[in-house]
Amino acid sequence: MSKPPEKDQLPEYDFSNGTRGKYVARVAKGGNVVVQAAWDKEIKRRIAAHGRGEVKAYDLEEVMDEARRPAP
Repeated sequence: MSKPPEKDQLPEYDFSNGTRGKYVARVAKGGNVVVQAAWDKEIKRRIAAHGRGEVKAYDLEEVMDEARRPAP
């Protein structure tokens, strides 16, 4: 039984109606087509959102500095 998708979940990440094992043969051959296609779509979505000014861009060095800081 599948649970309903989260209300803030993007439609492309809702696999509740997916077919289990549909891409097993492709993945076994070494190509992960499903993941690559999802990432391609997500990258395009993020670039478009950035272009519209909907998201903030972060400097890589600032992100890495923050990641290196010990947790409180």
